[in-house]
Amino acid sequence: AVNDAPVVNDTIFKVVENSTEMDAALNVNDVDDSKFDFAFDATDANYEEVNSLFTIDENGHIQVKENVLLNYEGKNEYTITVKVTDKASTTSGNDKKTVSAQVTIQILDDNEKPVIRDTTFFVDEKVVAGAVGKVTASDEDTWTVLTYTLADVSANDPVANLFTIDSDGLVKIADGVSLDYESRDEYIIKVIVTDNGGEHGFSDL
Repeated sequence: AVNDAPVVNDTIFKVVENSTEMDAALNVNDVDDSKFDFAFDATDANYEEVNSLFTIDENGHIQVKENVLLNYEGKNEYTITVKVTDKASTTSGNDKKTVSAQVTIQILDDNEKPVIRDTTFFVDEKVVAGAVGKVTASDEDTWTVLTYTLADVSANDPVANLFTIDSDGLVKIADGVSLDYESRDEYIIKVIVTDNGGEHGFSDL
């Protein structure tokens, strides 16, 4: 009997960033074996990086490691050589055959929430319709455009209508309003920041 080598093709798998759900199993064809050993090739230049992020099991399933968060903005593609060795069942385990395939793992973009932090501004009393300060937020998505609005009055300070905010986050004293330190020396307003995920196939966040 002769042991035939398994056949495995180069394969592309995809996974959404920040997700561990990955449908990735190598398809191997072999006329005389149905069980194989799978391993990332330790001589591959990308081995250390890929092995720190992914696992491959005895069935050829590749998974994201527990507690690993893949970031599309950081890196959106990984490649690794996978070695597949048969069991040589027709030759009693003798003359096992090993073949290799290149696996590419593509990271798909997802819409990440903007991050906004509490901010304190100072303004002199009696200033009329003056700028108070600019609220800023950040977003990992490189394509994002952020828009700023004041929260509904019911969820805000009752005097939130003393201020306005434009779409770029600039907070101003509303027209006709003059702040008086002796009447009140602090105001808390709630700002909502929204991205433009809808323009890129996501929901706005």
